[in-house]
Amino acid sequence: MTKFLTYDVFTNQKHSGNPLAIIPKAVDLSDLEMQKIAREFNLSETIFILPKQNDHYTVRIFTPAQELPFAGHPTIGASIAIARIEKGNDYKGQHKIVFIEKAGTVNISLNMDPKNGDYAEFIAPKTPVEGKLGLTNAQVAEILTLEETEIGFDGHIANLFDAGNAFFTFPIKSREALSRIEVNSSAAARHIQNKFARAFYCYTAGENSKTKFSTRMFSLDWSMNEDPATGSAATSFAGAVAKHLQLADGEHNFSLDQGVDMGRPSEIRLTIIMDSAQISQVRIGGYAVPISHGELY
Repeated sequence: MTKFLTYDVFTNQKHSGNPLAIIPKAVDLSDLEMQKIAREFNLSETIFILPKQNDHYTVRIFTPAQELPFAGHPTIGASIAIARIEKGNDYKGQHKIVFIEKAGTVNISLNMDPKNGDYAEFIAPKTPVEGKLGLTNAQVAEILTLEETEIGFDGHIANLFDAGNAFFTFPIKSREALSRIEVNSSAAARHIQNKFARAFYCYTAGENSKTKFSTRMFSLDWSMNEDPATGSAATSFAGAVAKHLQLADGEHNFSLDQGVDMGRPSEIRLTIIMDSAQISQVRIGGYAVPISHGELY
């Protein structure tokens, strides 16, 4: 029998954030078996943790439809789960964990606090690279079922960035318009020619703040249409933030809310470090809480 855990990630409250299935001891499972298990859970992602080797864990991440090279909420949730398993009742305090994901090595720092919540932050294995957008504002508006005038704000324009997974980053004029988004799949099929970029990270500025954004993530290829919290999208979004805010050298911290319109509010903490006008490092942080455990027969 295969043991499993589930966590809610990017939240310190149960039944919020993004649900995650974790297989903490993925022994003798084939690729096909992993894919079938992910399909059985039918969550946005399931992470499989292989036995520890040389102070690191190799992990595999699957949606119900495909394997991913990198994903943020499985990285956060699984690292917190491992710290709890490794340390037992003495898990409180600061820890370091290393994951080997398809996209590269991921270094994770944890602050385990039974009273205030368990928090993890990882260094993204890749920094975002800008790609070719290939869309007009009119096409973006049609895809999102919005007016063309609702695309863009304060110098933010639509872009495409890839930091292991490619995401379109679509700035939306207001929070009200962000809530009205409905993805028009037929319009997306007509207008999007990039087979590697099939997801949209839509965002608008937080009220009275230059360091807060409200976001929604939609995917054409994943089993779910909308995701309540997406760390890999936030990593790619760092490229849009750095570009449009023209960030100076040094460290910059942002808070991203996601999942609000789904009834699963989440908070992703984004840190961007600039050096010589280039992104030198992206860090993603968030809380996670355990929800369930059991066995697969």
